[in-house]
Amino acid sequence: MTPQQSNEEKVTFILLFSRNQPSCDIPYLMAHREERVCPMLLTATFYFMRDLVDYRAISFENSVYIIGGRYASTGRLSCAVFKYDAGTDFWRTCDSMKAPRINFSVSIFDSKIYVLGGEGLKGAIIQTVEAYDPTIDRWKEVGTLPKPRRNHASYTINGKLWSCGGVSSLLEAQSTNELVIIDPRPNEWKRSLTTFTLPDPRQQHCLTFINNNVLLFGGCQKNGEEVQNIHKIARISNLSSESTPIWEEISNQLQHPRTDCGYFQLGTSLYIVGGYDSETGHPTKMMERIDLTDNSEITIDEQFELDKNLGSVDCCVVQTNKFNEHLLPLASYLDRWIIW
Repeated sequence: MTPQQSNEEKVTFILLFSRNQPSCDIPYLMAHREERVCPMLLTATFYFMRDLVDYRAISFENSVYIIGGRYASTGRLSCAVFKYDAGTDFWRTCDSMKAPRINFSVSIFDSKIYVLGGEGLKGAIIQTVEAYDPTIDRWKEVGTLPKPRRNHASYTINGKLWSCGGVSSLLEAQSTNELVIIDPRPNEWKRSLTTFTLPDPRQQHCLTFINNNVLLFGGCQKNGEEVQNIHKIARISNLSSESTPIWEEISNQLQHPRTDCGYFQLGTSLYIVGGYDSETGHPTKMMERIDLTDNSEITIDEQFELDKNLGSVDCCVVQTNKFNEHLLPLASYLDRWIIW
């Protein structure tokens, strides 16, 4: 890596929010020209997060949003929302959600942040969906899922909001294979809602869209007390808005158990971070990369091992000046990294 030419040059950072343990120390990585990840894990300190768990973190328009969660010391659920603007290196409090929730999914659609389902007060699984408009700093309840859902995944794909998998009942603890596709625009929710199926039931998994591929990976399948890690990856490569989604299993699979893992995209590569083995409870430290440069031959390889336990993780990508105050520890290393 060549030395930075200007203090104003931007650096890509990947912040790793471990949702299962309260900590104000947030580990992060740096990407070289949005192509390669440096195998050096550093830490930023965000004091307001020291007691917060089970929240969700998502990056949008070069900002990070911390949404909902639970306070570990009291068990109280939160509906609070915090925003970190990486460009100005500034945290602020946003408008709160209408209802507190944990174990929900979060996605971006039409420049708004959507939270779907989750667990609410007294452990009830909920099916409401709220949307946050950053331009006016307001949350609004916009619809409901066909069934209550927690530990599911969601993503915006081809102008629709996809939500899949998860669990509907605390008592049964049985993973579902349901896939719901919705157009969340005003007056379109009910008339557009359609239900399909996944290749297999799963929960605490990931759903994303990259290089014209819908990818479904990670997570586990639970049926009562029985639990099984899912290593296989399913995809839809010829997606049409007019046809039923047709899943296919790719020949390669994840080499490590990835329940509740995180991921981020650099170019045509998808980096898989953290998660844990649902059969043993052990965290997964090895980072893996899915290369989608050639859709006819998707490859998976190991990258490097992280020196922290990231059992349940959200990855947020931002770009900022290398002398950003919160990410300051990295600045002293940047100009000395020649190659890795």
